[in-house]
Amino acid sequence: MVANDFKLLPMDVPWIEQDQKNIDEAMATIQREFDYSGSTFGYRRVNERLNKLWRSVYNSLLDKYNNKDLTVEEVMRTLPDYIIKDQFLKKLIERRSTY
Repeated sequence: MVANDFKLLPMDVPWIEQDQKNIDEAMATIQREFDYSGSTFGYRRVNERLNKLWRSVYNSLLDKYNNKDLTVEEVMRTLPDYIIKDQFLKKLIERRSTY
C-alpha cells in the first residue's frame, strides 16, 4: 500500500511498458547529453578513447599469456573464461606474425 502510494511499484503498468519507458528515457538522456548537432566529433572522440583502452588491455593480456614456447592453440587453452577468445586470438596471431 505504501509503495503504491509513492509509486515505487507501479503494479498497474505491465513490466514490458515500464522497461520500454525506462529505455526511452535513457535514450533521450543520452541524446541530450551527447548532442553534437550532427557533428561526428563526439563519436570520433569516444571511439578513439575506447580503441586506446582496448589496445592497452589486449597488450597487457598478450604480454601475460603469449608464451613463445606454446603454440597458439595451447595459449588459447590457458586463457581464463573472462577473456573474449575470438578477439584475443586475432591479436595473438597479429603479434606472432610481426615477430
